[in-house]
Amino acid sequence: VYTQPVFEGSIAEACAETCQKLGVPVLVGVLPLRSQRHAEFMHNEVPGIEIPRWLRERISSSADDAAALEIGVEEARKLSATIRGCAQGLYLMPPFGSAAIAERVMAV
Repeated sequence: VYTQPVFEGSIAEACAETCQKLGVPVLVGVLPLRSQRHAEFMHNEVPGIEIPRWLRERISSSADDAAALEIGVEEARKLSATIRGCAQGLYLMPPFGSAAIAERVMAV
């Protein structure tokens, strides 16, 4: 199973647990958010995508898009660590195909 992008560790864990009970491997999607506009667009306009209020508020409180991206990368790193502990793997969906953002998320 490949999931839609997930933005909370508890959702990834619940999905992984369900798939494990069924004997089905799961790869969880991780999409780093890069700005308030990006977060709101994904949440409001893309069917099936739910970005938690706390994350949208955190990003919207950032000073500018560069600061918002820092939050997006930080949260994607945290989520990736959670996923590595519960699922068979994850796949990274860097916004707009940005290899630089993908590298930042994967850097330890």
